[in-house]
Amino acid sequence: MQEQCCPPASPTPPVPTEEQAANEQLARLAKALGHPARVAIVRLLLRRAGCIVGDIVDELPLAQSTVSQHLKQLKAAGVIRGEVDGPRVCYCIEPGAVALFEALVAGLLAATPREERSQAAGEGSGHQDLSEDLSEDLSDGLNQEQQADHG
Repeated sequence: MQEQCCPPASPTPPVPTEEQAANEQLARLAKALGHPARVAIVRLLLRRAGCIVGDIVDELPLAQSTVSQHLKQLKAAGVIRGEVDGPRVCYCIEPGAVALFEALVAGLLAATPREERSQAAGEGSGHQDLSEDLSEDLSDGLNQEQQADHG
């Protein structure tokens, strides 16, 4: 198992009960995930306990400076956390942000009648599969993070 190089996780923020606050939180997190490269970085970090910037750069077809900009945006939104470890910077998923994002999306979906969601997705569109894949990645990453924190 890879050595954990990130600081301890922050507590999970509470899910806003007021709709406007929930909308603002969801929009902030969605904006942070609003670029394919940032989604790729999140997927990569969800699959690992921690990752050094150089490892992330090696996995993506992007320049180191571009990866650093995306990491900066993800960190500013609270989706990831990072720590300088000597000459390297280690990044990890912030499990509380993942849990908050899942709860906010679930709240959004709960506000839409199921039959409307099914019709909007369409039969065989693949949207459901992609949603399930990302949800599994998020849950798996959160579980790995929690195990690393307690193990």
